Amino acid sequence: KEVAPDTFFEIEPTALLKFNIACGRFRQKKNLTRLEVYITLEIEDTTGLLISRNLQIFDKEDNLIREKKCILMAQEDKQGIFFDEVNFWLEPEEYRLEIELADIKNRRVGKKTLRVNLLDYYNDAKEISDLIPAKLIDGSFTDEKFNKPVGRVIPLTQAVLPVHKVFYFYAEVYNLETKNSMHRIRTTYEVYNKGKMRKEIVDVMTKDYFEAGDVAYIAVEYHPMDLTPGHYIIVLRIEDLLSGKERTAVSEFELKMME
Repeated sequence: KEVAPDTFFEIEPTALLKFNIACGRFRQKKNLTRLEVYITLEIEDTTGLLISRNLQIFDKEDNLIREKKCILMAQEDKQGIFFDEVNFWLEPEEYRLEIELADIKNRRVGKKTLRVNLLDYYNDAKEISDLIPAKLIDGSFTDEKFNKPVGRVIPLTQAVLPVHKVFYFYAEVYNLETKNSMHRIRTTYEVYNKGKMRKEIVDVMTKDYFEAGDVAYIAVEYHPMDLTPGHYIIVLRIEDLLSGKERTAVSEFELKMME
């Protein structure tokens, strides 16, 4: 959780702090895109641990346009994966993100750069968000940063999972046709083995939704029961059953044998 917003400690590092980042792109109103930045790091002991985070966003001319600083504290005193999420509302352009994390107690510092392209969302042209793999989606009470209309969503920064382990996907679909203020869609998830040349579907899930509004918030639990270790591509196809229009989003994941 955030314990000191708008604060960042500069420290002289004695070791490297390793962490992973990923992002998700979602449409907002008034020609803005919601950029969600996901951060994870593995920690051995959260006791007394404070993470200083600074995230800067630069435009194509290298101008600093956004910056968010914060001191973070883990909510549980045990080892595990530390999750964080930072959200920005940006015009549909190309950006460079500079992320710096500092473990104040152990004097470790890590830095990463991420380039993002939001141009697809210009004038609401793109009508589906990224397909986000998630460690967990449930209805538990959570920090606002992890909250979605479907409940708590904890994204994965690296979609590498043990074989047969349940995980989740989240997406949003926009500008749906409505009848009596209700939309009707069919979702189809097609899974392909990335390592094979032929486009053979190795798993598929289908579900229909009939809900209010012209935006659909879609969460699905996926259990790869019959898949062997390897790299996979998952394609989400959304069919608007009222207009006949189809939208697609793509993600990837890897299954591994874990000890």
